[in-house]
Amino acid sequence: MKTKAGLSLFTLSLIALVLMCGLWASAQDLSSPKQGTMITPQSSIERPEDVGVRAHTNYELFLPAGMSPLLNQPGPPSGVETPASLACIYKLVQEPNTALPGCQKTDPNLVNPSGGSGVIAIVDAYDYPHALSDLQVFSTFYGLPAPKFYKLYGNGTSTPPPTDPTGGWEGEEALDIEWAHAMAPNATIVLVEAQSSLLTDLMQAEAVATDIFAGGLRFCIIGQVCLIGPGEISNSWGASEFSGETSYDTYFEPPPIHCYDQFLCTGGFDGLTIFASTGDHLRVSWPSVSPWVVSAGGTTINRDINGKFVRESTWYDPGCPPQNQPPCGGGGGPSNGIEAIPTYQASLNSLLNGWRGTPDISFEANPNSGVGVYDTNYPYSNWIPYYIGGTSLSSPALAGIVNSAGNFYGYGSVGQGYIPENSLLYSELGGAITYQAYFTDIRHVVPDTYQCGTSGQYVLLSGWDFCTGVGTPLTLIGK
Repeated sequence: MKTKAGLSLFTLSLIALVLMCGLWASAQDLSSPKQGTMITPQSSIERPEDVGVRAHTNYELFLPAGMSPLLNQPGPPSGVETPASLACIYKLVQEPNTALPGCQKTDPNLVNPSGGSGVIAIVDAYDYPHALSDLQVFSTFYGLPAPKFYKLYGNGTSTPPPTDPTGGWEGEEALDIEWAHAMAPNATIVLVEAQSSLLTDLMQAEAVATDIFAGGLRFCIIGQVCLIGPGEISNSWGASEFSGETSYDTYFEPPPIHCYDQFLCTGGFDGLTIFASTGDHLRVSWPSVSPWVVSAGGTTINRDINGKFVRESTWYDPGCPPQNQPPCGGGGGPSNGIEAIPTYQASLNSLLNGWRGTPDISFEANPNSGVGVYDTNYPYSNWIPYYIGGTSLSSPALAGIVNSAGNFYGYGSVGQGYIPENSLLYSELGGAITYQAYFTDIRHVVPDTYQCGTSGQYVLLSGWDFCTGVGTPLTLIGK
């Protein structure tokens, strides 16, 4: 059939399809790698001899093509996500009526997060000498409240650990404290520094961090939670699974609460939630695979050519360095026959086959759509001149979001007077209305990247999957 112009309907349809595809391509900023240079810090590279002995950081650097890495620039690299832009995307704040549509990063009308209370403890390795002053500069630059910050040492003394000679762990610590503060600016940030990246030293620091929330003897009222130092612990470091990891799980497992009468109780960590990064090389990572922690995965923020937020997709980059490592992307998958499936994941056993699955929940982590970090320690002296990403961002940011929610659900067993955070997340997963209202289900939308795993063996599913867990947070409700 011909039209009056002499073109067939088939030809017109084909032209329309081509135009639509062209418009789609020009409107999307997909999770396939941008042009630029990806850099993996030495501290983020896991060597064979490290497994079961030493942890690594989980952040990556990205330099977009045409951008120079200026060491003394007055602000973060142009184009990074900000506390306000991410707060808008995750609906942590009410988007102002005057804002440009799509949570555009450059919109001056976007609003910073304003919540937070209690404590967020950050566990990392080595000393970060300028932690407080760097956090203050970061906070002032973004217009956040003055930080409430303390530092403790994992060795239990007043002597700080040595600094990391590569500077990699100091970059990790800067990322962690700054973005926990960005998402929960009124929480107290406590940086707990381990003597080194050895797992034994990190476990000492973890014990110091949990002591913040234990509080010793507590006087309780029947049926109510005893909240002494409520808050979160964030662990952005990790290691590949190893045979002895369950012996270290005891550092994350809450001790039982013993009540001597209706008023006096000891033990337990009411109102504490522990987060751990899934890693950036698509493997299953410990301690994120521990059943006692909330496993923090990573996604990609997709924007159109005008900077408008379009959607989130998986983070999967098969071409990232170094060449002897698996592809980059948010870690995830079932435990390699070590960590048994926890009760809160029982409904997913058809996918998990009896083993703990990760992640639980995710957050922006692709360095292509990364954030800015201020760090005056070696090898930097100002703003790090790269986009910063990795699941090292996910863990403290999610800890900040949950802190800002203000519920302090805690962890452990249901029935000890509180609801564990993971139990809450997975119960929301089954809610037809609440799940869609409180979380974004990251789904496969052509032509977004939709796979994950070391060889792309996992794909996005409706609801929970190995790529992004239950999805990403939407509002502060349900957390």
